[in-house]
Amino acid sequence: DRFWRATSAARRGHIRLSDIKPDKAREAVRSTVVRILVVDDDQTMRMICRRFFQRSGLAAGVDVVEAESGEEAIEILGRQQFDCVLSDYRMGAVSGLDVLAYAAEHRPKAVRIMMSGYADPALVSRAISEARVHEFIEKPMTTGDLETKLMELLVERYLKKLPSSG
Repeated sequence: DRFWRATSAARRGHIRLSDIKPDKAREAVRSTVVRILVVDDDQTMRMICRRFFQRSGLAAGVDVVEAESGEEAIEILGRQQFDCVLSDYRMGAVSGLDVLAYAAEHRPKAVRIMMSGYADPALVSRAISEARVHEFIEKPMTTGDLETKLMELLVERYLKKLPSSG
């Protein structure tokens, strides 16, 4: 099957991810269950993300867990696995940067996305170097932007898990 050969070739670095038909890659991701940890001290933002992910059709099933602080998020990450950690930056004593750095160390396979209304180049650089974030999203954001970026990252992650077909 051309899709599986193409994804295997992309995983080995022989072709770019963009060379794979997006519909086939999305179809593969959408057949899975995705676990997402949403971390934000704003209850409304957590609710919007939860509703969006549950209604998006992003995957066959979406399990959203919410944390209202960085401390709570780190506690949850210590006990549970996630496909994605989506965290606000400014949240009190334990920042989103701290949460995502913890996720990078303890849950390295999780896609890490930082959201912030305070996106300056120095913060983006710190997020990439300290927490190895995969994406930085400025607030206010659209759900379309979030879905597109998350799908791209999940497809990349999915391709890395595929066995090579020699």
